[in-house]
Amino acid sequence: MPDGPVDDAAVLDALFAGSSQGMFLLDGDRKVTRYNPSARGVCGLPSGDVVGHDVRDFAPDVEPEIGHLIDEVLATGEPLRGRLLRGRSPSEPHRTMAVEVALFPLRGGPGVVGVVEDVTERQAAADRLAVLSAVHLTVGATLDVQATADALVDALVPAFTDAAAVDLLDDDPAGAAPPSGPLPTSVPLRRVAFAAPDSVEPVRRTGDSRPFPFPTPYTQALSDAHARLVQVTPDDPWLATDPDGFAALLGRQVHSMIVAPLTARDTVLGLLTLYRPGRRLRGGRPGRGPAGRRHRGRAPGQRAQLPP
Repeated sequence: MPDGPVDDAAVLDALFAGSSQGMFLLDGDRKVTRYNPSARGVCGLPSGDVVGHDVRDFAPDVEPEIGHLIDEVLATGEPLRGRLLRGRSPSEPHRTMAVEVALFPLRGGPGVVGVVEDVTERQAAADRLAVLSAVHLTVGATLDVQATADALVDALVPAFTDAAAVDLLDDDPAGAAPPSGPLPTSVPLRRVAFAAPDSVEPVRRTGDSRPFPFPTPYTQALSDAHARLVQVTPDDPWLATDPDGFAALLGRQVHSMIVAPLTARDTVLGLLTLYRPGRRLRGGRPGRGPAGRRHRGRAPGQRAQLPP
């Protein structure tokens, strides 16, 4: 233990050098004057890209609210704690982070100390529970197939995924029950529900009934009744089964999707497909594709498409 009083500068040096949390000292113009370079999100960035810059300069994909919060603390002199923000990591642009931000005004002059904690994993777990809760509350409240499919995609978009589609077996004209077990890959499925931002429209429209291209993750899920997480890359062989249809998938920069069979009593009834692009699909509130409803947003010729 040191014999005399500890110098405040030494305490600051220890905090900025050793803290696992992000620490930022900002002046009255919101410019960073000092920060913790080992913190998650800025680790690996050149110091010159951070010091002397507004937070929005080196973290443009973080929610714009951060600038308003800093201005509020500068104006009121009151601290803010526990604000949850999301955005792309400045040092890992492919990674979306959730951070908890606390801002404290400097007492000796205009400026703010910001403490940023990476809570991505914790928030992801909370988000999953929230989605499950929403699904339990809204899905299955009726025996109407259309209403149930609509409720499912609405519960998932945008809270869990960027776009979601439900495709089901057509009812047998003779009234026969669906065959038990996996489905033949050639069976036609009818698009029942779709949800995505208003600017996105599916290639397979609501009411369309046709088989999925073979062999693809869709037909694999039908044949083995197993859900799969698919990483999408331009050179995937299955994309060649329908180049025109899947061109939209690549055009939207979809990097992953979940294809899951919808089953009841060991019988496959259809597919639920979730899409996640490299960047969040842009648009307003989710638009749906049930018959008679249109995506509100751009004119039909301007809407981007999402397969299949």
